[in-house]
Amino acid sequence: MAEYDYRFRNMTDYNYTHSTPTDWQAWHDAYFDRVGGVLRANGEWIRLLNSGRTMEGWAMPNCTRTCGNATAMFSSPENVWNCIALATVTMEVVRGNKTVHPDNLQRMDDIFDLGGSLEAFDKLHVFTSVQQCFWQSCSDSKYGRCAPGLQRFRCDRINSDNIGDFASVINRPYCRDAVLGIDSDIAGPGVLVAFMIQIGLVLIFAGLFWVTYLSSTPFETAVGSSKCPGGIQLASQQPSGSLLKDSSRAASIINRKTAGRFALAAHSTVSDLQEAQTAFGLTIGAIFLLAFCGRGTFGLANVTSVFSYTINRDIAYGLLAVGTCSVVFLQLCLQRVGKREKYKLAPMVISWILMSVAHGSESQGSWANPDGFLENLRENAAVEDCGNNPGPMSYCLGPALQGPDESQQFFDRTKRLIWAVHILFIIVLHEELKRHFDSKPSRIPTGELKYNTSWLNRWLRISARFAITNGPERRRRILHFSKLLATNLLGLITLVICLIDVVNAFKKIKKINADKQSWAFGQLVATAVWIPVVVRLVNYIIVGPEKGIEARIHSQLQVSRVGNVAVPSQEQPGDDSDEAQSLPLLA
Repeated sequence: MAEYDYRFRNMTDYNYTHSTPTDWQAWHDAYFDRVGGVLRANGEWIRLLNSGRTMEGWAMPNCTRTCGNATAMFSSPENVWNCIALATVTMEVVRGNKTVHPDNLQRMDDIFDLGGSLEAFDKLHVFTSVQQCFWQSCSDSKYGRCAPGLQRFRCDRINSDNIGDFASVINRPYCRDAVLGIDSDIAGPGVLVAFMIQIGLVLIFAGLFWVTYLSSTPFETAVGSSKCPGGIQLASQQPSGSLLKDSSRAASIINRKTAGRFALAAHSTVSDLQEAQTAFGLTIGAIFLLAFCGRGTFGLANVTSVFSYTINRDIAYGLLAVGTCSVVFLQLCLQRVGKREKYKLAPMVISWILMSVAHGSESQGSWANPDGFLENLRENAAVEDCGNNPGPMSYCLGPALQGPDESQQFFDRTKRLIWAVHILFIIVLHEELKRHFDSKPSRIPTGELKYNTSWLNRWLRISARFAITNGPERRRRILHFSKLLATNLLGLITLVICLIDVVNAFKKIKKINADKQSWAFGQLVATAVWIPVVVRLVNYIIVGPEKGIEARIHSQLQVSRVGNVAVPSQEQPGDDSDEAQSLPLLA
């Protein structure tokens, strides 16, 4: 048995091994484990931090002055650590039956200025300030609610008999009732519903693309086109005065079949969907970087604890990954049918870059760059009885200082499959660059679409074409088909998993909030992003897609119904003639 119950030693650095930032662990340990740690010392050294005896603006370090002022005591984790440790030793020695090594105490008094003795330090009534700070921090509903065991310490003073009970209450039960603090602007019901609608629309439109799309054959010249009487043909405008007499200068012609109204409506609105979800993804990415990766505290006024910070950060990162996956998946479908607009590639690349930056930050741990957020806590989570500093409820980190447990984590599967999103984007970018630098004409020119209202007929034709090919050509087709199938299957599986994670996140948040969820104005706006797309689709189905599609036809393209040759723009028939009847064509 030790001759003295308590001895002190000073140290400079913390000794933490968790991935959680050291300052955040220090705050949690200082508030919730110092009392119990001192009581369990049993002759072991009591650690005091060299930096925990002053505050900014003071010329000389003084632990007595620091611990006697709530503003100074709760201003840093080092001050909280030292003051609570010294107050616990004082309670056990002055008012209890424990002992402290006198020479060691004298040396600590020389370093930290304890007032000359523990009796002098006891007159500071440190635990009275600690009790008031703990109670007010948990009694505010925006942080959570107070543990039942803390009620007895609201008015009763802490003494050597009940200090062990106080240590037990503040160690685990105190943080058990802390609110998760999910910011409705980041992960409110409207935001999650908006992502559900987004993925649902993408899956519907992608399905329609694959059901109604039939890959086009290469362009044919106008000469000999009379073999397909009544066919719908595409002709390019000729310069003024030129005649279609030479087959080498004839316009290109495409034989097409008229698609159903629903298929054409889907193809008419898909570009609007891609633009809308790309803009939506860019917005989410910008919010994530400004709120969680920058030095500022943009948009974090409603996040009042480090526990809440990491949960909101994980949700925002998961939604950013979901949005990027949705954009890339639909772009694969658009490339397959030849819809390649270069101006749409730039925002998609920016969206992927934002997700890559977020991924890099996430790989450092969910607590990356917390310094700016600590300043945010001082501005938005100040507690009067804690000297207008954030209270202990703001520094709850969960068991073992590891943050949220498994039941409080979101988008686990999506974050594990983030590599699939990167692979899909690389494939999209490769296809775009290949098409740009390929000297040969594209097999599917931009704007060239061919529809078939019978998907069964489509696959029968593909099977017949495959059956009559020779060995090398067949192997090439098998390789191409396998690559196409693997790419789209990877994108589909990833997107479905993202949808499942969004639905699970919605259910978890609903359960956490006890089914009490209110829709803020920003959440209504997030959901309303997809209303124009849906309205346009319904409008095209009811009214017809002709006007909407024809408005997108390139100014140099004319679609005419002709017999043997294409009609130049200068000799275009009237609107009432059969030749003027146009087939809707996508841009």
